[in-house]
Amino acid sequence: MARLDVMVDEPDLAQLIRELEGVRREVATLREREEDRTRSERALRESEAHHRSLYLDTPVMLHSIDYDGRLVAVNEHWLRVMGYTREEVLGRPVTEFLTAESRRRATAGLAELRAGEPRRDIETCLVTRDGEPIEVVASASAQWDDGGRMRHALVALTDITARKRAQEALQRSEERLGGILRSAMDAILLVDGGGTIRLFNPAAERVFGCEATEACGGPIERFLSPEFRAALADCFLCLGGSEGSPRSVFAPEGLTAIRATGEVFPVEATISSVDVEQGLCTIILRDVEERRRAEDELRRLRLEQVYLREEIATEHHPTELVGSSRTLSQVLQHITTVAPSDSTVLVTGETGTGKELVARAIHRASRRRDAAMVTVNCAALSPGLIESEMFGHEKGAFTGAIARKVGRFELADGGTILLDEVGELSPEVQAKLLRVLQEGQFERVGSAKTVRVNVRVIAATNRDLAKAVADGRFRADLFYRLNVFPIQLPALRERREDIPVLAKYFTAKYASQAGKRIETVSKKALSSLTAYHWPGNVRELQNIIERAVLLSRGPELVLGDWFRQPTDSPGASGVATLHEVQRAHIMKVLELTGWRVSGDGGAARILGLKPTTLHARMAKLQIHRNGGPARNIS
Repeated sequence: MARLDVMVDEPDLAQLIRELEGVRREVATLREREEDRTRSERALRESEAHHRSLYLDTPVMLHSIDYDGRLVAVNEHWLRVMGYTREEVLGRPVTEFLTAESRRRATAGLAELRAGEPRRDIETCLVTRDGEPIEVVASASAQWDDGGRMRHALVALTDITARKRAQEALQRSEERLGGILRSAMDAILLVDGGGTIRLFNPAAERVFGCEATEACGGPIERFLSPEFRAALADCFLCLGGSEGSPRSVFAPEGLTAIRATGEVFPVEATISSVDVEQGLCTIILRDVEERRRAEDELRRLRLEQVYLREEIATEHHPTELVGSSRTLSQVLQHITTVAPSDSTVLVTGETGTGKELVARAIHRASRRRDAAMVTVNCAALSPGLIESEMFGHEKGAFTGAIARKVGRFELADGGTILLDEVGELSPEVQAKLLRVLQEGQFERVGSAKTVRVNVRVIAATNRDLAKAVADGRFRADLFYRLNVFPIQLPALRERREDIPVLAKYFTAKYASQAGKRIETVSKKALSSLTAYHWPGNVRELQNIIERAVLLSRGPELVLGDWFRQPTDSPGASGVATLHEVQRAHIMKVLELTGWRVSGDGGAARILGLKPTTLHARMAKLQIHRNGGPARNIS
């Protein structure tokens, strides 16, 4: 092959080398830019997938609208609550899903978004496919194109239906209380700790011959005789002064009051503490029969307001019945079926499965939702107090009964009463409860007068009442009365597919309360949570998530070493043997139950085994507590 020699001058050669180096650097730069672009596109795709998953799966109603107010995206929770499929709603104006009254506010809010006005929350009302109204607070955030025109807006919807209903019921209750004060035949005065009159009802105007505008702000002493003033001072000292102090006392007989004209007249009075910190008390001047009727109604209304305020503060959100498993869907269907009736419901299930949430859901969906739902924890009250707490007592019925007490059944008249842990009732109270269920009437402790009530009863228990009946610890006739419509709540381990949804829901809830931004739950955490046995059910999961939220430092929820896995340490090979797994799991359940093998809440029931089978397996696995056998409590 012929060789071609090219003669290049040294300056030209140096220039050529420099040009080649420049080209090489440009190629390297282009390659780096291409790699950066590839990484950026991959990161963008991952980010878009993450945010899409977060949008679709968050347990808060979300939808996106375009410039014209048409739906361009909705998340799964929105579809589940509204009862539609995604294909049925996309492209339709969002106003089609609002009540007529709410459409005007929504149209005005969209106009404000387009104009770029500061973001504000508005209250509106959605209508589900079944025609059910849902009160929500809508919070919108707009996105803009390069031309400064709104491209779309993301709207988050917070369900405030339960809170609105409780507030409306509270307002109605306060209006009723005001009506009682205005229409009462007896004089009713509200007095502060300094003896200044704060309220003077129309009956007081008639009794004392003085206008309320003149009396309010003045001293109570002008209407009282010296003997009455001394008795009132003594009452102020004993009302609510310390724990166990009386809230209401009867003033001694033989007292006299003074009209505005100076006329002295005999009175009988009841003095009740309203607010211990401010020293507010009510003074009711009346004859005996009128006094009893007015006092009972006033106390019932005050207690009803307390329960309604607690309902608002607690905010039991209906979405805490979270999940889409078949077993939970059956429970929700049962709630929908029984709620419109007045039938007695028996809710059963292990501790922590959400029995009270089910009871509240039934009450909210019933015709009685505007009245109070009163709860009685039968296990938290001593046998000597539970009858008085449920049915009330008369003055002098027993030591310490210095005034009449309205019971929980009277307080729940027209509404719902939840008897939690009903299996703990004594035989005596069981008999009285049976009469209330059969006839709707009872007598207060220490009274022969029959009280009639109209109350819907929901009972809840983690005990096997059928077995308690067989053992003679629970009345069979009462069990049949309570078991009209039974609802059995599944344990969390029986609906493991709901655990990821619950975990995300509680993460969002507690992260918001703690002021943290936790957007996801790690796959490892979800795997550990799903594999765990959950003897404490949803309540235990809720507590675990709350703790994890407090301990997590980044945008992802993680579980630390403090969360005990379903198995203990593996064998020497790094993988636990079946023998080790069984032994570790049985010991863990025994520790949770206090080494109780049989009976309600025993390890055998949690493990789904017969007590004899569990004893045999413990012997085979050499499981002992401090060298001794576990307890056998039936």
